[in-house]
Amino acid sequence: MTDEDVYIGIFPSDGRHVKSGKIDWESPGWREIKNQQMPPPETWPLPIYAGERMQRFERLPPAFVASAFLACRPLADVFRQFDLGNGYVVPVQLYRFAKVTPETPEIEAVDADYHYVRLSQKKQCFLPAESTQVRPYRYDSGPDARWSAIDIKDNDIAVSAAALEGADLWHDPILPSELFLKGHVMKALKKAGYGKVYRYVKCRILPDQ
Repeated sequence: MTDEDVYIGIFPSDGRHVKSGKIDWESPGWREIKNQQMPPPETWPLPIYAGERMQRFERLPPAFVASAFLACRPLADVFRQFDLGNGYVVPVQLYRFAKVTPETPEIEAVDADYHYVRLSQKKQCFLPAESTQVRPYRYDSGPDARWSAIDIKDNDIAVSAAALEGADLWHDPILPSELFLKGHVMKALKKAGYGKVYRYVKCRILPDQ
C-alpha cells in the first residue's frame, strides 16, 4: 500500500449501518444541498430526524446512512484532512422520532456528535474496457455510458493515471455507485482506527495513452 495507490471503498449495507432517517429538504441548509450548494454556517447543525421504524438514534456505529452519509466527529475530522474537491463536512443534530402534538411539542435531541460528509467530486478515470466484473447499464451506450461493478476484488477495476491528480476522494460519472480514494486516505482511516468503515478494493492504474 502506497500513497500512489487508488482504491474503491465499499461501505457496508447491513442494518447496523443503514438507519431510518428523515430530512426536510426544503429547510434551510438542506435546501442549499438539494440545489448543489454548500449550506451556510448559520444553518448548522443540520437537523436529521429518526424515522418511524426506529424510535431513536442509539448505539450508533462510527459511520452510517440515515438519508445522508453521517460520520462521528473523529472520523469526520479524518475526512477534513483531505482534498474533497467540491465536497465538504458539516455538523448535524440528530433527533429522536416523536409524533408532535399540542401535548408533546418538542422533539428530543440526541446527544451524539455526528457530521454530514458530502463526497460529491467527480473525476472520469474509470477504464471499462480494461476492467473485469463490470457491466454497462441496460439502456446506456456510447463513451459516456454508465457501468456497474459486481462483486469486485483487487485489480478488477482499471483507472487511468489521471486518478492521481486532483481530489483525494471522488465518484466517477460512468461508474457512479463506487467511491474512489487515494492510498493516503486509506492509510489515515486505518491509522485512526476506522479501517473497517469501508472494505477496500485496490484498482489497477494504467498509464495515460
